[in-house]
Amino acid sequence: MAALGDYERGPFTEREKVALRYADRMYEDHHKVDDALWADLRGQFSDDEALELSWAIAEFIALGKIIYVLDMPYGIPTRRPGKESPSRVLRYRARRGPNRSSSPR
Repeated sequence: MAALGDYERGPFTEREKVALRYADRMYEDHHKVDDALWADLRGQFSDDEALELSWAIAEFIALGKIIYVLDMPYGIPTRRPGKESPSRVLRYRARRGPNRSSSPR
C-alpha cells in the first residue's frame, strides 16, 4: 500500500502502472483520458479487460461519492441480516444533519 503513493517508481509491473495511471486519470478528470493513455491501456489489456477495469474504477469512484453524500461512517457495516435495513444509512444521515464542512472529502 505504501508504494501506491509513487507507483511509477514502485514495485509494479508496467501493466499495473498503466492501470493505476488510468484509475488516477478517471478519478481526477475523466475528460483527460487521452488517446496516448488509452493506447497504453490497450497495449496491456484486451477489450474485455479494459471494459472490466473501466467498470471497476467507475464503481469505486461512485462508491466514494455515495459514502460522502450519505455521510456514512467509514468501516461500519451498514446492514447485518436481521439487524438493520438499508434505510439505516439514511436515518444516520438525517440524525447527523447536513455536512459540517464545505470542502470535499
